[in-house]
Amino acid sequence: MHDALQLTRRTSRSNHCAQTTCHGHHRPPGGPDRASSALRHEGSPSTPKLAMRAQSRKRTDVLWLIAALSSALFACVFWHLDVIEPTKPAHKEEIGVYQLANGVNEPNHLSLIPSRYLFPNGSMPIHQAHTLGLPHRGKFCVHDCERALTMASGVWIHLVDKDGKILVLKRTSALKTCPGKWGCVGEHQKEGEDPKTLVDRALLEELGTNFRDKVKRHTNITSNPVWYFRQYNDGRRDRQLTWMWLVQLKDAASRVTIYPDAEVDEYKWVPIKELIRWIETTDSDFCHETVTSLMKFGLNRLLEVLQM
Repeated sequence: MHDALQLTRRTSRSNHCAQTTCHGHHRPPGGPDRASSALRHEGSPSTPKLAMRAQSRKRTDVLWLIAALSSALFACVFWHLDVIEPTKPAHKEEIGVYQLANGVNEPNHLSLIPSRYLFPNGSMPIHQAHTLGLPHRGKFCVHDCERALTMASGVWIHLVDKDGKILVLKRTSALKTCPGKWGCVGEHQKEGEDPKTLVDRALLEELGTNFRDKVKRHTNITSNPVWYFRQYNDGRRDRQLTWMWLVQLKDAASRVTIYPDAEVDEYKWVPIKELIRWIETTDSDFCHETVTSLMKFGLNRLLEVLQM
């Protein structure tokens, strides 16, 4: 009897302990498993719904960040193309300038100038060369004609496909010189740059490619550079030594891909004789009579070289 009573007391204490925590706190109804679950739900910040909301907010934040970065990138690109390129400060570009030998009178427009009359004379910004009328090569200029003439130089490139069509470019309306007018590919010559290197650089910068694997012929079509002179109403004077260059391609224009720079509004491939007729009948599509006279000079020489 006594033993049975002791057993009953121990069982009662055991059952009572089962209902309490080790610190004497009463467990919630339903036992230890449900209590643990309740504590987990009460203390965790991420129930399934909350987790989904958090993930959704993260995705939204990432999308907004991507959109903001994309907008900034496009803004930078368009700012560069629309503002810098068409109105780029040409006066900052350095070009090579030349000096005519003392005692040599200023040549007539479209005269061929033998190299023995030309002496390299360093470089200067394009704007300064044009303002002073300094002769330069490519697109050229010269100093006061009562002194030894100093000029810059450049190149006009006649890019011709295998069918005899030549590439002409239309300048954007944002440019100061000859806006919205048609012309050939051209570039100023840097100090110490030889004509062939100048041509390759011009093609790459102006058209995005030098056609290295597509070129059939790459040559000067005049024995010497051509003297060009133009007096502008705003005081600028162009005295330029211009190399006339032929780059003949192996392929037809339809198979040629070019990437004109931002100064080009549009381009087209035109048969050489048709281009000459276009200049003669609608010269207002081109810069002015001094430029068109140089264009016709080069095109007629081109017909001789290509025997067309």
